[in-house]
Amino acid sequence: MPFDRDTKTAIVRAESYDDCAAALSEALSLLGGIGRFVKRGMKVVLKVNLVMAKKPEAAATTNPAFVSALCDMITAEGASVLIAESPGNLYRPEILKGIYRTTGMLALGEKEGVSLNYDVSAAEVDNPDALYLKRLEILTPLAEADCIISLPKMKTHCQMLFTGAVKNMFGSIPGLAKMEYHFRMPDYSHFADSLIDIFMASKPGLSIMDGIVGMDGDGPTSGRVRKMGFVLAGENAFSVDYFASMLMGMDWKRIPVLMNAFKRGIIDYSSCTWAGLDPARNRLSDVRLPSSMNVHFVGGVFRDIAKGLIRPHVFFSDRCKGCGYCAKICPAKAITMKDGRPSADQGKCIRCFCCHELCPQAAVDIRKNFIMSLLSPVVGRGR
Repeated sequence: MPFDRDTKTAIVRAESYDDCAAALSEALSLLGGIGRFVKRGMKVVLKVNLVMAKKPEAAATTNPAFVSALCDMITAEGASVLIAESPGNLYRPEILKGIYRTTGMLALGEKEGVSLNYDVSAAEVDNPDALYLKRLEILTPLAEADCIISLPKMKTHCQMLFTGAVKNMFGSIPGLAKMEYHFRMPDYSHFADSLIDIFMASKPGLSIMDGIVGMDGDGPTSGRVRKMGFVLAGENAFSVDYFASMLMGMDWKRIPVLMNAFKRGIIDYSSCTWAGLDPARNRLSDVRLPSSMNVHFVGGVFRDIAKGLIRPHVFFSDRCKGCGYCAKICPAKAITMKDGRPSADQGKCIRCFCCHELCPQAAVDIRKNFIMSLLSPVVGRGR
């Protein structure tokens, strides 16, 4: 079923976070203004990307200056703002407060008309447009919002290649319950469909991507911080992700979420339009792709032989402090602690890379073997 939202995406330049208020205003004006989406008296929930406790300069989370500027625009319309997220951790008020503090969000709760979410309950919702998840639990604030605005970060992703507006709504699922979806759907295509289903359960009315400083390489938390210089905004999150991936030089057919949305008839990318910067003329150069470049992006006969030959492995570097968090969150229970050090059973590993994404010390490395190193230039890109 098509996602019934205008596919026009606004793309504007923003050289630094000092420019983000002007860039947000320009992007939203190309869509008809913030007043098209936000009305007086509305309770607006900003679904930020706070995947884990990382400082803003690490570029793993939505920048607080970006969020602050949007809060000012929304409250000026007479609406209230609630900032909400379920990070890849235990979903408890004390955990949320620590993540808000580290990511720079804590101070935003002191702004008039703005608050931070500490409600850790979940609400069960029907999801008739889903392929798999016809009924599921999402964060109560999202279920009760008058308007949801998704604020993703522009990043690569070791499992899904690219993470943006659609995948940002994976944070609709409370805490470590997200790990269950990884375990239930280890196949990347099936997992991509579950991400789409989760997105459809919340259906944000607007997606605004923080692409001013983003991440490439081994994202979404341990990649290379790099200036990108973009703000993207649109009603249709699939269109926003399509143009964002184009700016990063990626082929949307290699991105499971975008490809599966097309296959399901949710969107036809040939009908997507843009306003502002021409994405084809403003592609970033030398974007690093994830080291994983998993065989799920290859397809065909290679996928069948990949189990023993070309899939990447996880390794634990000397940065490891032996905290055991990787073993705790591993959906497949492939990691165990031995003598204070983690050890991965590569045969049980489902290549979700949650350990890499959520390690507090960024101590989990993803390594390709020789065959995958030869294949990566072939499978990683396209136009």
